[in-house]
Formats: sequence, C-alpha cells, structure tokens
Amino acid sequence: MRGSRGVKSGTYDFEANKALLKLYQFFPDLCQPEKVALVLAKALMNVPSTDFMALMYIVPPNLHRCEPVHSLKRAADSLETAKFVDFWQTCADGDMPALIESVPGFKKHMRVFIVHTLATTFQDSTRQNMEQCLDLDGAELASFVEANADVVSASPDGSKFKFALNEFNQIQPKKFKESVEFDKILKTIDKLSSF
Repeated sequence: MRGSRGVKSGTYDFEANKALLKLYQFFPDLCQPEKVALVLAKALMNVPSTDFMALMYIVPPNLHRCEPVHSLKRAADSLETAKFVDFWQTCADGDMPALIESVPGFKKHMRVFIVHTLATTFQDSTRQNMEQCLDLDGAELASFVEANADVVSASPDGSKFKFALNEFNQIQPKKFKESVEFDKILKTIDKLSSF
C-alpha cells in the first residue's frame, strides 16, 4: 500500500494520502486503521502545515474514537496549543509508542517544530523547560542543540539556552503617527480661550 511505502522511504505525498483516505470513505470495508494512523502520523510531522487537520476531516468517523487515531488527534491538539509536555505524554501512552517507532524521524521532526515554536516566542529558556518541552535530557539534549545551532544555543554551563533573535521574539517599538497637526490644535485653543 502506498501509505506504508511512503513511511518506510521517508517520503510524504499529501495528495496520495488524501486519495487513500477518500477511498476508505467510499469503501469502508477496505479501510485499514493502521494505514490511516500512519498517514496521519506523517501529516502531523508536517506541522505547522494544516495537512493533519485536513486529513482528519476525511478520516472515517468510526476511526476518530479508535486508537491510535484518537491519541494522534490529542497529540495534534497539544502541539497546536503549545502544551509540549502533554504532547510527549500522549506519545508515550497506549498504542502511540509503537506507531511513533514505525515512522522514521517522527520525534526529530516534532522536536524541530517545538524548538522553532519556542524560538518564535522566547529569547531564552531554562534547561528544565527545554528538557520538558523536547523530552530530552543530558547528552541527547546537547546533541539536539548542537544540530540546531542556527535556532538555539546553550550557555557555557548548560543551565540556560538562548534562541536566535528573530522578528517575533524581540520587543517591537510602537510607532505613533500624529493625525492631528499642531497648527490646527493651536487654532482650536485660541478660539476656546476667546470665550
């Protein structure tokens, strides 16, 4: 089936995956829940793209309550609301660990998305926060930070992390434009003072 070949090869084709899910809508007896879960997991790897949400609309309704589709939806909701600790907890529950292990690069893609989200919002972070948000610690965290040095860097003692400055994580000065000219105000004050 195309979905599993795409997972094994590391490729992703939204249109092909959408076509597969549409076929499952029309031929529910052919539906393979494990293929649906793989397709959704690959779509989730493309956040911030809305592929996951778009595909969820065409997943047969009876699968929305089944695992691991239900857990994938919860995980996507956690990512969307920046509840990264909840995301990793959801990924560790039930059928999710087996699904995640069957999708090469899933955790790596999620961590890259998370660190970019953090970098968009913050200028720095504590080690504890980074460990929780990325579900990494020790040498794994150091290795990840080193691989993503363009986005985040560690302090010499490793207790703080700095994100690269960008247009979103800096204080922007407010620019005010005067819409009333001083001459007009002066004329108004002069008229009011004559009363």
